[in-house]
Amino acid sequence: GNGSSVLNITGTNTISGPVALALGTLDVDNSSTISGAITHTASSSIDIDSGYTLNYSGASIAVGEYTMTLSGDGTFYKTANFSLGSRESKLNIIGSSTIISPIVLNGGTLDIDSDVTITGNITHTSSSTIDVASGKTLYYSGDNISLGAYTMTMQGGGVLSNTNAIKLDDSSSILSIEGENTISNVIITSDLSTGISISESSTISTLTVFASAPLLISSGKTLSGNLVVRSGGSIKPSSTGTIESTLTLSGGIF
Repeated sequence: GNGSSVLNITGTNTISGPVALALGTLDVDNSSTISGAITHTASSSIDIDSGYTLNYSGASIAVGEYTMTLSGDGTFYKTANFSLGSRESKLNIIGSSTIISPIVLNGGTLDIDSDVTITGNITHTSSSTIDVASGKTLYYSGDNISLGAYTMTMQGGGVLSNTNAIKLDDSSSILSIEGENTISNVIITSDLSTGISISESSTISTLTVFASAPLLISSGKTLSGNLVVRSGGSIKPSSTGTIESTLTLSGGIF
């Protein structure tokens, strides 16, 4: 119930009862299992030591209007999701962790301050933010991140190394890049009203366009990478920045 409260798990334990995180720290120093529900009612931390795994089979963890910090270099494995359900919700990962868990971005921020691997699916159900610190990489191997009718904001200046694409698949989908970020893979599959907005020089390693897409680049800023415009696709630059991407036209219009 206070910032100095610590539940330290040092053995290979199984905890079947609930665990309430309210300002304290769950400190995992050995591979362990928690099957009871973890609740999060004030900003708290989970620290998993390198080489160990916390297996969690309880209900989804609602971060709420708080910050949940994941530290340590261990692995967090769970089938239920982390739910970032408000603008104040933040999942802050400060250790070189592996997260084998779904994450629902429903208005909050995924804040990456170390090299992190996420293999669970990230879903985007309301306008949200991914902030990757400069010099750090988020390795994401889950399914496509469908933006739907919302805005995803990229901040921080780091790298999102995504095996599958960020997908702009609704006319209201917006990808707003506000840091000097690098994103590996972006696909546009729906005619867009606003499209991609670039306010800092950034890189999209492969941007594939299958539909009509405005591209707004702020004055003095650049977009680098590879731009592939497929049949039915068109890019509409609408600002004074510079496209430095290598362009491949494969039936599309530029």
